[in-house]
Amino acid sequence: NNLTIEAINAYVCLSHDRPSDLSIALSSPQGTRSVLLPPFNGFDDVSDCFNIISNMFYGENSNGNWTIKIVDKKSGTTGSIGSWKLTVFGR
Repeated sequence: NNLTIEAINAYVCLSHDRPSDLSIALSSPQGTRSVLLPPFNGFDDVSDCFNIISNMFYGENSNGNWTIKIVDKKSGTTGSIGSWKLTVFGR
């Protein structure tokens, strides 16, 4: 839908041997970037699905292509991305 954004919920399903090594960023069609999960954050219980909410895109239009970028900041471990979904809260 073509909404004026109030918040975005990113629902991410992944597994990783050391999830605190991961960085997750979301970019809007207008080019705004929100770091949803910074690397080396102590987050060590990712083996399933979780939600992250961002208000960084407040006031932007929801229409267009969104990009999620998940980066493993430290080599030597493995993981996989099962799926991801965005939910836009707006008007």
